[in-house]
This record gives sequence, C-alpha cells and structure tokens, in this order.
Amino acid sequence: MIYSNPKIDEPLDQGDLLDDCPMVTVAEHAPDRLEQAQLDFRRGIILTQTCDISNDKVDRFIVAEVFDVQTLRSADKRRARLLTPYREHLAKHFADTYSRIGLPQPYETI
Repeated sequence: MIYSNPKIDEPLDQGDLLDDCPMVTVAEHAPDRLEQAQLDFRRGIILTQTCDISNDKVDRFIVAEVFDVQTLRSADKRRARLLTPYREHLAKHFADTYSRIGLPQPYETI
C-alpha cells in the first residue's frame, strides 16, 4: 500500500491527499485581471515540505490537483497520506522540476 489514512486531528504533511481542497485557477496570466480567478474545490496533494509546515514557515501550501487517483478508503474521504518511500519520491521529482537552473548555453567541465 502506498498511502495511509491519518487521524482527523493529525497535522497536515507533504504527500497528504485532500478531497475538496480549495484551489484558485486562472485562465491566463494577467495580474491586472484578478476577476478571472476562480475558487474551485478539487482533490489535491500537498507538495510543501512537512518541516516547513510543522515549523510554521509557510502561510500557504503548494498543492497540485490529482487526477485519476484511486478512491480513498476512509468513509469521509477527507484525506490519505503517501507513505515512505513514495513521499520522498514525490518530493525529489517536485524539487527536480522547480530547482533547475536555466543556463544560457552549455558549459565545459574541467
């Protein structure tokens, strides 16, 4: 099994799957047109690191919408939690995507 069902009173963690997670969507990047932003409630997964959440270093979470996910086992379908090593796998791939540095041209190694 790759996920567990945390108790309702457990704090949120990276890798938690949330039903009815509030998400803001925009049709196009237009900072001067905030009226286009829409609030939707969808299934999402928390990408923010657990250490930042538990140490109150963030006011907002980075979440991604989840598509075609297996139905959660809990009766209230509140959330599920990715288990190790799947959570670390998710974190690594998220970091690989957002921590790349774009160089103007390839460089030579010595």
